[in-house]
Amino acid sequence: MYHCDEHNRDHNAYDCPDCVAVKRHIEILEDAQESREQAKALHTKEQERLAEQEDKRQNPGEYECPGCGARGLNRGAIICQKCTHPLRSFTDPTSYWNAVYQREAAAAKAAADRAELWAEENRIKNAAAETKASLLRQKAADEQRLDDRARGCFFVLFLVIGGIVAAVNWPQLVAAYHNSMANAQTMTIRPAASAPRDTPPNTNDGPQQQPNVSIAFLIYRPEYSTDTLRIDGRLSQGGAHEALIVGSHDIEIHRAGCGTFFSRIEMSTPSDFEVFPRFVCRELNDTSGSPGPLHHDRACPFEGCFYGVWKVSSRVALHAEPDTASSVVATLQTGDSVQVVDGFVETRRPALFVVGVDTTLRAESLSEDGELRLRRGDTIWVYTPYGEGAYRVYVQGKFRTILLNFPGDLLTSDVREWWVRVQFSDGAFGWTNDVDKFGGNNRFSEATSHDSLAFASVPNRLAN
Repeated sequence: MYHCDEHNRDHNAYDCPDCVAVKRHIEILEDAQESREQAKALHTKEQERLAEQEDKRQNPGEYECPGCGARGLNRGAIICQKCTHPLRSFTDPTSYWNAVYQREAAAAKAAADRAELWAEENRIKNAAAETKASLLRQKAADEQRLDDRARGCFFVLFLVIGGIVAAVNWPQLVAAYHNSMANAQTMTIRPAASAPRDTPPNTNDGPQQQPNVSIAFLIYRPEYSTDTLRIDGRLSQGGAHEALIVGSHDIEIHRAGCGTFFSRIEMSTPSDFEVFPRFVCRELNDTSGSPGPLHHDRACPFEGCFYGVWKVSSRVALHAEPDTASSVVATLQTGDSVQVVDGFVETRRPALFVVGVDTTLRAESLSEDGELRLRRGDTIWVYTPYGEGAYRVYVQGKFRTILLNFPGDLLTSDVREWWVRVQFSDGAFGWTNDVDKFGGNNRFSEATSHDSLAFASVPNRLAN
């Protein structure tokens, strides 16, 4: 049972129903406001287009007519397209066009002079920048030469001082070396399993003579955090370095959800021996531990995803059924806005996730009340993603929605397909799985439209 302080009521669901209703009301108001703004923008654009058409109708030419005052003359023309009067009725055509050509020539020369002046200013700025960069490079090279010279002097001084010290203490160094060689002994250990089980204990007083046994270090580098290593049946605690007796040893590496890798190694010299497990999980096409494929209606598999008006970013073919083998009923072009009403996610093979540490998921991490206890090595079949780390999964014999925010290993990837259904203004539908060729389907994107009722703006491109 949960309590909402804002509305002062108890409820069974995690979210307060009144809070959900208020949030939904705010979203509806925001969507309506965005729809109004879009309609206003379309109206403004249409007004500009009509004004441009009216201007072209009133001024069909390029140059002003001295008779009617409208732009009704084309270049070199002698009759106005607006008032249909000859140019000679108002002025001498030759004088008129000579004056126009002189003004255009003067304007072109002024533009060329400005461009030349701009190019000269840029050339001067680039030359100054190159000179400054050259000076900085020269300064850095000089500093580097000084540093190299200083390091060389220090190295020579070190050699001189080291030679003097070695010459003074040479007899003592030689004596210490001979003493260490004389006292060197073989490294020994006394393993618990080296003596026979029926050997009677030694009851003699005095120190025990331990056998000399050479050892080597086994280095194991696990690929996954959930891998476990056993050496001669004994579970390895660290796995980084294991001191072993030189000889034969049985190695057993277990990977949750995949199986066990067995090997027998021969450590013949007292040196490091590396073990690199390179075994691959079995193919999971049979989905032996999962409930199999999952069909999830109206799933929108990423954070901020929503169904509504989407923008086509690349050409898309629409099929009659959610199957690429079905007939193509329409083709969407780049720039089209379409109404995506719903869809589904078909997971043919789920991903396999192995829990890395013992974990208890509380109610806030689950889609239902209670808690879920997971142990290290438990397997989770991962299906549909929802965003922010939430997934639809199959674990401990049932489907749940959980947050995969705890340590673990993803051993295999999933195989899934997302189909969406597009509806046009005449009520017809088409299916496509090319969802990566759409934009505007993320409510956290600035360019996203949340208008889920704008059928009128959707072009009808269905084939007859």
